[in-house]
Amino acid sequence: MAVGLGAFGNHFEDCQGRFGEFLSVAGAAAYQPTDGSNVPDYLIAEGTFVPELQVLYSLVCEGPFARLARFEAKGDAGTVVLSELVDACLEVAGSDMAGIVIVAESAGLMGAALRQSPAQPGGEGALFRYPEVRRWLSFSAERAYLRSLAVVAGVGSRSAGGRFASMLRPLEGGSGTAGHFHAAAFSYRPLQKGRIDLKTTVKSVFEAETLQGVLHLFGDDRQMATAAQSEFVRGSCWVSPIGEVA
Repeated sequence: MAVGLGAFGNHFEDCQGRFGEFLSVAGAAAYQPTDGSNVPDYLIAEGTFVPELQVLYSLVCEGPFARLARFEAKGDAGTVVLSELVDACLEVAGSDMAGIVIVAESAGLMGAALRQSPAQPGGEGALFRYPEVRRWLSFSAERAYLRSLAVVAGVGSRSAGGRFASMLRPLEGGSGTAGHFHAAAFSYRPLQKGRIDLKTTVKSVFEAETLQGVLHLFGDDRQMATAAQSEFVRGSCWVSPIGEVA
C-alpha cells in the first residue's frame, strides 16, 4: 500500500499540473487531480498491467498484513472515530507503529484535498498561511461523503516523533496517537461479514462502486468545530507492525 501526492502519467511534465492526494492498496490506485476537473481517477491491476503513478512524496508499505480485525460500532453514538480505530489497530498489531488498511461503511469523512498542484510553475509559497491556504486547500468543514464505503490506507503511531516525524500528525487534539491516512470514498454498499480477502474486497469496490473523491484525513480541533473526526460504522482492518524503515 502507499499514500502521498501523485498523478497518473508517463513523466513529471505530463503530471505537473495534476498532482494530488493518492492511495494505492493491493493493486488498485485512486487519486484526486488538481487540474480543476474535480473528478477523481483510478486504475486497477489486471493481468500484466500494474498501475503506476508519478509521485512527489509517499509512504510505501510492503509485505503481507499480519492481522485482520472486524469492527462494528455499538452504544448511543453508533460510530467509531478514526483515532479510536487506529488505537485499536495498534493494540491488534502489538506495536507502537503499524501499517493499516480499512474498508468500512462511513458516517462521514473529515479531511482536505489540494486545489492546485504544488509542482506547477509559481507553486512555491506559503501553503499554510492565511489567506493563501484557502487558495491551495479544500477543507471539509463538515463531514463529507456521508453514507459511503471508504477505503482508507496509511500509517498509525503512538507518537508523532521518530523516523516518520515529518509525515505524521496527531489524529485528535491532546491525543498521542498520530498518523497519515488517505481515504477513497465510494458509493455505499453494505460490507460483507466474516473473514474477507483484502485484494478481492478492494478490487470489487473499485470495479462495482462509483469513486466519489480522495481525501487526506485529519481531525478538526477548533473550539467551534461541530465535527472533529472521520466516523465509521462497521468494517474490516488489515494491520501489520512496521518492522523495518528504509
